[in-house]
Amino acid sequence: MALPREAEETEPSFSHHSGSDLPQWTEGGVTGHLIAGSAYGLTAGAQTHSPLFYAHLDLAPGASAEVPGGHSERAVYIASGAVEVDGRRFDAGKMLVLDGSASRVTATERSTIMLLGGEPVGERYIYWNFVSSSRAVSDQSAS
Repeated sequence: MALPREAEETEPSFSHHSGSDLPQWTEGGVTGHLIAGSAYGLTAGAQTHSPLFYAHLDLAPGASAEVPGGHSERAVYIASGAVEVDGRRFDAGKMLVLDGSASRVTATERSTIMLLGGEPVGERYIYWNFVSSSRAVSDQSAS
């Protein structure tokens, strides 16, 4: 995850969370796992440095799920199946960047989606797997 500028120099770390360690729920044909952040009244165990959510949802045909609000940037990735958002159908392999009005996704067939959202962290420079808000720091990692 991109870090906010004030946390960019945080020591790199890794933590593994799986199975019962991930908050889970089932409701109305939707089975969800919260991977990071807070959503649906739950909070995942993974440490984050800014408010965000990242959820994995499996939807039965016709099932509908609310896309968490309260974040200026939100998206849906359709891993399998097809969904409708604001009356438009989208198939697997699409990443939908949502505007403020989109609040619900409905499966038109059995589907797996990833929902994510958070706040902008500003311009970033990327070199291989290194990300920085500073061009000079990014260039230093390239050498």
